Amino acid sequence: MKKILSLVLCLALLCMTASVLAEGLTLNAEVAPSGAAVTSITIADPAVKPTDIKAAFSLDLTVTRGWGPDAATEIVSQPIYKAEWAPDGSVTLTTDSFAPSAKFTVTYAIPAEEGTEAQVLGTWTEADATVKYAIVDDFIQDTWAGTAKDAEGNDVEVRIVYRLYVPENAENVPLVITMHGSGESGDNGLAHVTASQITTCWANPAWQAEHPCIVFAPQWPDSDMSNNLELRDGYLAVYHEMIADVIAKYHPSKTYLASLSMGSRLGFRYLTLYPEAFDAALMLCGALQNADLSGVTEKPIWLVHAVADPVNAAQNSIDAYNQLAAAGNTNVRLTLVTAEGMNGVFAHAVWQQVFSDREYMDWLFAQ
Repeated sequence: MKKILSLVLCLALLCMTASVLAEGLTLNAEVAPSGAAVTSITIADPAVKPTDIKAAFSLDLTVTRGWGPDAATEIVSQPIYKAEWAPDGSVTLTTDSFAPSAKFTVTYAIPAEEGTEAQVLGTWTEADATVKYAIVDDFIQDTWAGTAKDAEGNDVEVRIVYRLYVPENAENVPLVITMHGSGESGDNGLAHVTASQITTCWANPAWQAEHPCIVFAPQWPDSDMSNNLELRDGYLAVYHEMIADVIAKYHPSKTYLASLSMGSRLGFRYLTLYPEAFDAALMLCGALQNADLSGVTEKPIWLVHAVADPVNAAQNSIDAYNQLAAAGNTNVRLTLVTAEGMNGVFAHAVWQQVFSDREYMDWLFAQ
């Protein structure tokens, strides 16, 4: 299992003759609590060597300031703290974090002196880069094909892209199923596992060393479909087929759910349809919609919501708690995070606190 602590951009470089070495540029990113970040750049161009101490790397980012018609772009410099040369001829630049999708330019040049011009030894941009993600790349990606019934009873083809992490020893270990937010819907197999730590936290080497587990992360294909109440249940039936297939293949010791936002909304409905599906659930900032949790009478469920959530009102988790308590469920918990507890983070994004806090993760695995 790869243990990558920093993010690396391997860049397809422009060498001194301005020709491009396409195999030279790779972005290696990791998923931070606030989403994917890049903290280092690796350049693998034999033309770029530490032959002159005056030569220096620089990194410029193109950033957007403001919103709407007032938005404007500007170039800002990013500090490079060190350049580390490896025996294979590559060099890794340590810098501040930035999004893998950011527009950037890396330049390697000997600065101009009096009477001379700067000598540019290499230039690279995001167009030259491929992205390699720490932890995420340890997941396989595949697609599940199924059918769902629409409101008229017609069969609708459903294709669900998913990511699956299986540890080296997958015998008698828990299975964690994650359900992401609406913004990560689609079929690219990437957004739902890089926008937050809801999936990667369980496959992190430090967690796996103590708690080996299988992690299954389906990507909901269309956020609008989550509000199509008739067809949505058909899609959730396909989810149920996928989950059953994973369980039949690996025979996990326990099955857990971790969900946020739209994923919790889907999770509430999933528990309505399949109340025995999970051994325990950690459900964040969701909306009840047409869920009925009266059949979930014993399962441990921890609901977490920011009090000032502007996307899904915290009353949703309060109502879910009340439904479960009224059903006699004595294993339900509710945590409401105050503005102070959010530490300035956007109030909907309570997952930034939860999936970087061992208390919540340890609780789930104790069930």
